Amino acid sequence: MQTTVTPRDSVRDWVSEREIAAVLRGEPVTPTDPAAFAYSAVRHAVAALVVKRGVADLLPPNQAARLVDEARRQAAIIEFRDRAARLVIQALHQAGIEALAIKGVYLGNTLYPESFLRARHDTDLVIRVTDRAPMLKVLRELGYERQPEQTGDAVLGQVMFDRPHGPGVPLDVHWRLARPHAAAALFDIEAMMSHSIAVPRLGEHARGPTATDALAVACVHRAAHHAGHDLLLWMYDVHLIIQALGDDQAEAFVRMAVDRRMASLCSSMIQEAYEAFPHPRAADLAQRLSRAGAAEPVATLIHPRPWWTTFHSDLRAVPRWSDRLRLVAGHAFPPAAYMRTTYAPTSRAPLPWLYARRAMRALTRLN
Repeated sequence: MQTTVTPRDSVRDWVSEREIAAVLRGEPVTPTDPAAFAYSAVRHAVAALVVKRGVADLLPPNQAARLVDEARRQAAIIEFRDRAARLVIQALHQAGIEALAIKGVYLGNTLYPESFLRARHDTDLVIRVTDRAPMLKVLRELGYERQPEQTGDAVLGQVMFDRPHGPGVPLDVHWRLARPHAAAALFDIEAMMSHSIAVPRLGEHARGPTATDALAVACVHRAAHHAGHDLLLWMYDVHLIIQALGDDQAEAFVRMAVDRRMASLCSSMIQEAYEAFPHPRAADLAQRLSRAGAAEPVATLIHPRPWWTTFHSDLRAVPRWSDRLRLVAGHAFPPAAYMRTTYAPTSRAPLPWLYARRAMRALTRLN
């Protein structure tokens, strides 16, 4: 889910966020500032959840309408996207490609009572790296087109698609589970595939990660891609996963997090989720993981960081000089479609000029 989250900007927003968390915990709440409450519910992508809890009935008509309209819009969009996801997963299966549903589409169709209650902007799937070429063929036949992004595998580890000329959804197909290489190295996709579980709401061949793998993805995703952001939806995701864990699964998660040296990232996210949505198992997991992960190299991902810090970390994480050169080239020379869309959407400036302009921007950001 590609979500832009702005920092908390007032005491009013802070109070509303606490009230929203209480609503999601099932507590009776009458919002003290209806306008701030409605704004925060939309900002944190939980408007549909709040409406489901009946809080809109306690708001003035204009604020209630804002939440109800957002919930209805989300319900229509998610229903459409789930249908498209079923078609994609079925087509990939028929081509012999195993694809796991992850992140929002997986959580919405497993842990939430109705899929539309889990907001999302795209559908995330993960495949084996060896299935990239046949995956591209399948999606082209379905009418999907690659989007003009930095799609080189050395940079992103995923390809983004949409279907501009017919029904479809923004679609992200991953063969790495995080952009920073240090974070991507925390996951074993082959093991995730072998332990996957059925997701019947997405079709007879749809599968997703186990609860332990889903929790790891939820924790690492926030640190790897949205460090410092506080979206209540992500915390609620973590809360629901932890709530669904059995004792054996909780123990397995701790072992996995410690063995793969992701305990610090998981502890940070679980602690934040616990503060908004208290649960005894979350408190226990956060405490145990915090003790185990203090000296882990990936702990630096918890905090906001400039892009060049991630770039330097990526260079250190890839094992071979040839991979490092490909990584540098991927950053310095993105695909032509991306360059034109980003830097010259309405002009025909030569590509060398666009690359030079991009390099100058990067140098300016270093100062």
